[in-house]
Amino acid sequence: MTDYQHYDFNTTLKIAISRGDNEGNYPKYQEWINACESNVELTNLYGMLPKNAELLLEKCSGLLLSGGNDIHPYHYKKPKKEDKCKSIDDKRDTLEFLLILKALSLNMPILGICRGMQMLNVVLDGNLITDIPSEISTTIIHQKENDQKDNCFHEITILPNSLLHAITNQETLIVNSYHHQAIDHCSDILKVTAKSQDGIVEAIEWKHPEERPFLLGVQWHPERMENYDIYSLGIAAAFIDAARDYNGRLQK
Repeated sequence: MTDYQHYDFNTTLKIAISRGDNEGNYPKYQEWINACESNVELTNLYGMLPKNAELLLEKCSGLLLSGGNDIHPYHYKKPKKEDKCKSIDDKRDTLEFLLILKALSLNMPILGICRGMQMLNVVLDGNLITDIPSEISTTIIHQKENDQKDNCFHEITILPNSLLHAITNQETLIVNSYHHQAIDHCSDILKVTAKSQDGIVEAIEWKHPEERPFLLGVQWHPERMENYDIYSLGIAAAFIDAARDYNGRLQK
């Protein structure tokens, strides 16, 4: 059981988010986290100078890497694949590289969602499939061509004895899907803990989690699941729990 004796529950728990502004679906991250626990505040680092973002990250208790633009294939040694990308945010790529490395150096809990999971893998020397439709033969739709982002669903299979399995207590789940890129080679220090039926990676964790901080990446969007099902809230709760524990250790 986590020791919270040094944690002040009356103090707002601050978690950094790589992008959590008021545009598009980004407000849903705060809503999802607060559906699990109201006393948690997401601190948006998007648009900040990298040095300032790193300093602010040090005052937080976790790092949430949100979804968003494609990662430039230059970062995973496939620069000629740029024409397969839909949109790229170079400044965000640079910022998230620094934030991930900083969070790892602090032994801070990290949760990556969609692009966030992919970025974790890239920073840790994995690479990506730049465009699923043109590179993978599959009948599973991972991203619709319109704006119905929450109306695309498929089944995933979860690896037993994994963090994700411990959180959900499920071997299969139905998840939403909105991505055309995916993990190709998984980082050597991570392991794949969930896949869709066509083999696309749906979750990653530490390969050897002993003495390591919480780290989980999921390819779907738990913050967009309708009515925040118990599995989506379970992911939020596990991350918040790890952030609270991190905060408590800092206070000792």
